[in-house]
Formats: sequence, C-alpha cells, structure tokens
Amino acid sequence: MKIKTKQFIAGTQDRFELDERLNQFLDEHKITIDTLIDIKYSTTTISVEPEVFVYSALIIYQTEN
Repeated sequence: MKIKTKQFIAGTQDRFELDERLNQFLDEHKITIDTLIDIKYSTTTISVEPEVFVYSALIIYQTEN
C-alpha cells in the first residue's frame, strides 16, 4: 500500500467549489472510508480590507499501487 496526498486550494469566492472538487476527486479515485486516512482543512487570511481568504484541503489516502 502507498500513502498519497492531494491538495486543493480556493480563494474567497470559490469556497464552495473547493468542497465540490474534493468530493469529485474522492469519487473518481474511489476513495472510501477504508482508504481515507484524513482530510485537513485550513483557512488563511491574506487581506483584511477587503477580506480575502485562501482555503485549502489536503486529502491523505491509501492506494494499492
């Protein structure tokens, strides 16, 4: 078994798109509760006026190859 990672990054306006892309990746790669190790979310503020955030999600999972 190999451990792999995949990171997704989105800006303030694309926050909900991040979840959609994450779910699509899980489905396409057939990642299940048995092969998923963790999902780490983080938010970073890069500007206060106007408010600008960067959202990221890191998927850690196992594969056969």
